[in-house]
Amino acid sequence: MPIPIRFLRSKMARQLFGLVLAATTVPTVLLFAYAITFAKGHTEAQARRRMHDSTKLLGLQLLERLELRAGTLALVAAELGHQPPTGAARPLPLGVGFDWIGIVGLDGRVVTTVQGPERTAIGAILPRGGSASLAVDRTGPDPAIILSEPLNGAGGSRSIAGQLSVAALVGPLTSALPEWATVSVLDEAGRVVFSSRPDLSPAFLESARSAAAQQALFEWESAEGDRVVGYGWPLSLRGRFGSPRWTVLLAEPEDKVLAPTDRLWQVLPVVFGLSIALVCLVGAIQIRRRVEPVDVLMTAARRVAGGDLGARADLPPKDEFGVLAQSFNAMADQLQRDFEALATRAEIDRAVLSSLDRNEIATKLLQRLPGLVQCEGLALTVLDGAHGERHALVEGASLKPQRDEIVFGAEETAFLGRLGDPGGARTLSDVPAAFRPPGARSADTWVFPVTVRGTLGAVIAISRRGDQVAGHHHAVVSQLAAQLGIGLTNARLLEEIDRANWEMVEALSRAIDAKSPWTAGHSTRVTMVGLAIGRRLGLDDRQLESIHRSGLLHDIGKLGVPVEILDKPGLLTAEEMDIMKQHPAIGARIVAPISAYADVIAAVRHHHEHYDGSGYPDGLAGEAIPLIARIFAVADVFDALASPRPYREAWGPERVLDYIVRGAGTQFDPQVVEAFLAEVHQFQPASGTRSGQGQAAGSMLERAVPALSAP
Repeated sequence: MPIPIRFLRSKMARQLFGLVLAATTVPTVLLFAYAITFAKGHTEAQARRRMHDSTKLLGLQLLERLELRAGTLALVAAELGHQPPTGAARPLPLGVGFDWIGIVGLDGRVVTTVQGPERTAIGAILPRGGSASLAVDRTGPDPAIILSEPLNGAGGSRSIAGQLSVAALVGPLTSALPEWATVSVLDEAGRVVFSSRPDLSPAFLESARSAAAQQALFEWESAEGDRVVGYGWPLSLRGRFGSPRWTVLLAEPEDKVLAPTDRLWQVLPVVFGLSIALVCLVGAIQIRRRVEPVDVLMTAARRVAGGDLGARADLPPKDEFGVLAQSFNAMADQLQRDFEALATRAEIDRAVLSSLDRNEIATKLLQRLPGLVQCEGLALTVLDGAHGERHALVEGASLKPQRDEIVFGAEETAFLGRLGDPGGARTLSDVPAAFRPPGARSADTWVFPVTVRGTLGAVIAISRRGDQVAGHHHAVVSQLAAQLGIGLTNARLLEEIDRANWEMVEALSRAIDAKSPWTAGHSTRVTMVGLAIGRRLGLDDRQLESIHRSGLLHDIGKLGVPVEILDKPGLLTAEEMDIMKQHPAIGARIVAPISAYADVIAAVRHHHEHYDGSGYPDGLAGEAIPLIARIFAVADVFDALASPRPYREAWGPERVLDYIVRGAGTQFDPQVVEAFLAEVHQFQPASGTRSGQGQAAGSMLERAVPALSAP
């Protein structure tokens, strides 16, 4: 499983980890050094002891085998002492382990060969005396070990001598040793008597003799760079065989002797590394457990400092870090509530400044309050004389408040009277259901009056459980109630201003229509047609509002046209027609100083432009004509043709529609004509003449529907 090291990004974690690493590595290194030193010394001592014991054992075993061979030779000598030297009357017990046995004179000449190949002499000088002797014959290619015993009855002049079989003598001893071990036997002069390795150098033999004299371990390096470790054991032969001592030598390659030390060198670093790794792993796990809570707290603190007030430190309260996290979370909760309260107030301020709609102000207030005050339901009732509009938000329901129209009865009127002077929160035991959130009990409802223009203008009602609405919540809701009062006050003032504005537009429209009885109601009807076309074209509310104002004021320039021209019963002269064509430009100049009517200028100036560019006053064509002017080009012509004028009667519906359809692409925008035809069935143009005649012709609705049903 991978061990995450992200916690080491913490400075404290790095310091702790370094401290743990230092506290464990230094003692481990010292222990490792001591262990290596001790193990090396101990291993070398064991090697010395092993080679000492092995060499001594080889010497003792060799001495034992020599004595066994001497005993065998003594038996042969005893048998030969009772027989004539010229021959054997009975079989002799031939010596096992001998390559040759014979009777030898003092001068080394062979008298009789008893066993083995015939030979005339031996190269060893046999001592005089009555005991066995041991000598080395070096006359042949390889040294030969000669063992002799005095021959009984020969007067000491002859001896029974035998050449020992080296393989039988030394082979069993070396078979138990490792194959790389070298066993050698040296005489008193340091010459090789026997060696399992024939290429021993004089320097090696000299080192071996010196070490054997001191019974010490010796080391030797060959010319090829091979290092050898050996031990020599002095083998005393004088007491039994009357010969100088021999040296038994055991040598092995240094790498084999010190193999345990080498293995220790291989194992200890691994053990050291594993120990350090284990300590680091355990230390990292423990440090991570201790540092992670700090990291969680730091991360949460940074997020809160960065503006993420919803960040929390998620730690179980099982230690001091958990208790600290709980305290941090409590502070973060309080901070978030305070900021949400500020955000709510700012949102209400924005709603007050950017919206004229009381419903939007109420919706934003109700949607933000549950985040500040824990409650079951909210209700905001906006008062308007004997009526009210309740906006309610119930716990668990949609965030979109419910709206109800309320007509105040005696109970509601009495409650508003008992509510007293606005400006303070209170609980009343008899809050009418009309003011409570749906489903709330009267006893669980808190009421916050809202002042609008010095009088009670709204009521905030909060249903709560127990003391949920308490303490600082009272102050928060009271402040919001005060802000709401300002917002509703401004909204009412703006509504009054907007209402006054529309009233002025209506007054101007009536002034236009009043100048000539033939155009009475013309602006209103053109506005209705324009709105229907705009809706069919998918225009938004702001564009439709612009159409509304533009329709009422599109002919305001006719105020600058003489009545004689407007009401002339006959055709206009060219000069009079030029004056009439000036009314769009006159109207644009009239409304230009009013910044609130900037969107009206396009319709006023260009509603007589033609799609093919043949219109007036600027001769615009196609898309260069503002869309609102193209709409009113159709609407204005429709109502003008369908209404009576002093110089003609009203046109019939088929003729009006035919004219508009034929004008698509030349006088009118084809797309606007298509939208008009889709909506023409709902239009109700004027009927009758200036004196009221023509009412029998009926409504345009009755005449237009059959035309629209035709293919």
